[in-house]
Amino acid sequence: CAICAYNTGPGNVAKALTGTKQLSKATATVNSHNTDWVYNRLLRNLPYSETKKYLKNVTERTKIYEGWM
Repeated sequence: CAICAYNTGPGNVAKALTGTKQLSKATATVNSHNTDWVYNRLLRNLPYSETKKYLKNVTERTKIYEGWM
């Protein structure tokens, strides 16, 4: 969610998750689902393909850096 919010704003992330820009609803939704559900929901519902691509790129590249610390 933070990755997407950095790129498109928290309101768009909330709307992708709940259909409304209310952050409290989005927080409750995120906390009641697993990470795969949230990730897939964001990829399906985010309004901009740029943000979807950004989420995929950051997520994939994170795996490269996990072993470095």
